[in-house]
Amino acid sequence: MIGMMTLFIWLGKGEKQRDHAKLLSNIWPCVKTLNNDLFWSSSTVQRAMLNGILTPFPFFNRKNDKKSLVHLRKYPPQINKDPKIKFGQDTNFGLFVHKMFYNRDLILYAQRVFLSKIFRENQYLLDDTNIPFDWDHISPHKYVHRKFKIPYVLKQWYTTNGNMRAWPYSLNRMDQDDVPAIKLDPLNQKKYQNIDNEKFSGIEKSWDQFIKKNQSLIENKHELKKRLLDWSFCQTTWSECTVRDMKTGWKEVYQLILERNLSICQSWYEQLRIEDLIPSQIEDISFSDFIDSRKWDLNPGYELDSKKVFQFEDFNCWVSKSISVEESDVYLYFSCKTNPDYALEDDGVEFGVFENTPGRLISKIEISDKSKLNYDSDKKNWIYAYFTLVSHDEVSYIEIIKNFKDWLKKIPKKEIKSLAEPFVNSVLTKYRNRI
Repeated sequence: MIGMMTLFIWLGKGEKQRDHAKLLSNIWPCVKTLNNDLFWSSSTVQRAMLNGILTPFPFFNRKNDKKSLVHLRKYPPQINKDPKIKFGQDTNFGLFVHKMFYNRDLILYAQRVFLSKIFRENQYLLDDTNIPFDWDHISPHKYVHRKFKIPYVLKQWYTTNGNMRAWPYSLNRMDQDDVPAIKLDPLNQKKYQNIDNEKFSGIEKSWDQFIKKNQSLIENKHELKKRLLDWSFCQTTWSECTVRDMKTGWKEVYQLILERNLSICQSWYEQLRIEDLIPSQIEDISFSDFIDSRKWDLNPGYELDSKKVFQFEDFNCWVSKSISVEESDVYLYFSCKTNPDYALEDDGVEFGVFENTPGRLISKIEISDKSKLNYDSDKKNWIYAYFTLVSHDEVSYIEIIKNFKDWLKKIPKKEIKSLAEPFVNSVLTKYRNRI
């Protein structure tokens, strides 16, 4: 549940958060038709992606998948080229990378345990702009600000999440605006450049006071390096970084920033099971995968009074073999647009019954005023209704096929109701007990 909510909030808001309303409109059929478990699944996520509203997202590290996010590591940094751009071109996930690598809420998620402990619970609200912390560059901003000949690629990555942390004012005031090795291991005097004993003693005293006031966070100064790394959501390699000259040492800093970006995303992916919400590939599944091809034809274009029926431009239409009912030949059919995205539109699937010889069955169906909204009919050959395919996954197809069956069984004429049985028998055996 939380995983899907973060997806919708972070990847579905669009420019100036205008797309949240569109996203809600996309998923409304899921609200109406899916049970609780199915709603919080990839079915709803796929609908949210309609019309480009929800930004598509990759697997984090799927075997043999070159579009997985970790494959950013395979793109070597070059001074004047940003690997994010090439990765986006190769995978179509560039917008995801841009949104997530600059999404400060994702940092708050990664650091949430520390932040919730150091601040009182009633202070820790993600939308509270008055919360007492700074957005701190782990490798200081001063090393690139107004500096000439800094590699373009490093400038593009320097303000991503990989080099940022939410850092409380109380800690930020004690920080030396220095390399990460000192920020994350401030009581190691060997890491300082030309620091006298008096100044270092002042640093030690400040940390002693902080530790004394925050025993629930840290018990003694011997834990400080480990705690600072944990609180900052940094790997140990950050505490060894002493790069001050970004013209010559930029590759080391770039690599640290890349890996921390990936680690922050990984924590979100794994803890909230984001990969479980990745929809099936649309082209991998269709109605044809659920019905017995021996009992159905696709776009047959039957002749009736010199006119083609069951043949519609930009639509696929599945038509059953002829079924004899009361000496009349009838056909079951359903149709949807050939474009997979359009097939998911509200009421985008038509299902009904066609009678080849008018005047025998369908014209005699009496529909009460109460039930009129459930049926459309020309009173001669056709009776039909519109349904919504929620998404292109197995569960959604089974659900809509079940709805077809239930609709047939409610038609107020027993001869038409009887079509429910041959309809069910035309579904592939492995799916029948699920409808």
